[in-house]
Amino acid sequence: MKHKMLIIPMLTAALIACGSDSADDPQPDNKSEVKAIAFTHTGDVSLRSTTEHTPASRFSGRCLSVEAEMSDGSRQAIEPSQVNFVSSNLSVAEIDAAGMVEAVGRGKALITAEYGGLTASTAVEVTPMGEITTGVGGFTAQNIYSKFVYLIRNTVIQGFDIAADGTVYYMQLGGTDKHDLYVMRARPNSSVDDHMIFRYSGHGTNMAVEEAADGKTYVWTGTYASRNSSNEYWSNSVVARTEYQPGKTLLPEQCGDLFYMGGICELHPAIDVENDVLAINYPGSTLRMFVMYRLSEALALPRSYVTLPSRNYGGGTSTDPAATNSPKVYVRDLTKLTPLGRFGIPKTGADHTADISSYAWQGFDVDSGKIYYFEGEGTASNGSAAYFTVFDFDGNIVEQRAEVVAASDRDALSALGITESGYMEAEGIKVHGDHLYLGFASRSKADGDKRRANIFMYNPAK
Repeated sequence: MKHKMLIIPMLTAALIACGSDSADDPQPDNKSEVKAIAFTHTGDVSLRSTTEHTPASRFSGRCLSVEAEMSDGSRQAIEPSQVNFVSSNLSVAEIDAAGMVEAVGRGKALITAEYGGLTASTAVEVTPMGEITTGVGGFTAQNIYSKFVYLIRNTVIQGFDIAADGTVYYMQLGGTDKHDLYVMRARPNSSVDDHMIFRYSGHGTNMAVEEAADGKTYVWTGTYASRNSSNEYWSNSVVARTEYQPGKTLLPEQCGDLFYMGGICELHPAIDVENDVLAINYPGSTLRMFVMYRLSEALALPRSYVTLPSRNYGGGTSTDPAATNSPKVYVRDLTKLTPLGRFGIPKTGADHTADISSYAWQGFDVDSGKIYYFEGEGTASNGSAAYFTVFDFDGNIVEQRAEVVAASDRDALSALGITESGYMEAEGIKVHGDHLYLGFASRSKADGDKRRANIFMYNPAK
C-alpha cells in the first residue's frame, strides 16, 4: 500500500502563499542591495508521516517562503518563481518550484534555496505521526538531573530554567507571604546559593532565563499582578525582563524592560534565544493562547507610556497598605509587531487519558519552532499524572500527547529516594539542546511533608 506523508512544519511565518504572484521580486535601488536571503520560518522543519488509515491533519503540504535581507536592514519577500529550490534527499522530502515541500519517507534532508547567487538552507526531518521521540514513557535513575532539593519556602516550585553551565534557576511562591515570588539559583542536587524576590508579580507559572550578550543574566516573568480575595496575586498585565540581582526585592516598577499586549492579562513568557523567538502564553475565554514574536524585534521596540488595567495590591499578607490603581508604565508594546505565529488550544478537557488540557496546565517552552505544553496533577490519594504535547506555531500537533510515566511510577519514585507517597506535581518544562527537562514537586510523609524540587531529563527532545 502506498503511504501518504503528512506535513507539519515547525513554524509558519510565510509572507507569500505558494504560487502567489502578489509579491514582487526585490528591486534594489542605489541605497539598498540584497545582502543575504533567508527562509521566513524559524528553526528546522519537522514533517510527520501517516498512512491512509490514519486520521488526516488539516495540511498535506506546506509552502516554504524566502525573503531578502537588504543592506538597509529591511526584509523583502521574494516571489517563489524567482527562487531555485533543491532537496538533498528526494527519498525523504521533495520540493516544487513554488516552494511546496512534501514528505516522501522517514529520514533527514536539507532544503536549499538559491536566488541571485545567494543561498539559504533549512533542515527537514520526517518521522511517523504519533511516534514519541522523547523517551517519557520510561523512568530510571538515568533520567534524574536534580532531585529532592528543598528551596527557601515550603511551597512547590512554579517553574525553572537551566543555565549554560548547568545551574538551575527556580521560581517559587512565598508561602505565607503570598505577595512575594522567589527566584533562586542552585547547582543540581544542591541547596540554594542565592535568591531575589519579585513583589506583587503574580503566580509565576512560567519563567525563562536569558544569558545575554552583555554578560548579564535576565529573568523573564510576569509582573504588575492583582491581589484576589484569597490574597493571591494573579492577572499580571505585562511581562518583565529583569536582571538577576541576588538579595534584591523588586517592586513591579523596578523590574526593567516591560512588554505589553494591549491589556491582556495573565501573561507567561518563554524564549528561544538561539532561534530569536519570544513566546507568550495567556488564557482566553475558551482557549489557551500562544503568540510568538521575533525576540530581537521585541527588544528593539521603542518604549511608550500605557495605562495598565486596574489592580489591587498591598494589604493581605503584605505590610504595605492596601491600594488600587491603574498604573501608567513605560513599556515595549508587542501589539506593534507582526507575530511569527499564533494559535489556541482548549483550556479544559474531559477525558484525562485523551484530552489536551484535561489536567491543569503546568508550563510551556519554545524551541526550534515548537511549543512544548505541560499539564498534570499531583495527589497522594489518587496518584499523580503528567502529560505533554508538542505543537508547531500553527497549532498542529507535532508530537502526540504523551504520558510522563515518572509522575505515576510510585515504586521507582520510592526506590530512588524521591517520594513514597505518590505525590508528584508537574511544575515546569524546558528544552535545551537535545534534552527535554521536566520539573516536579514532591512531598513525602517520611520527610515531614516538605515540598521538594525535582528535575528529570530526557533525550532526545528534537
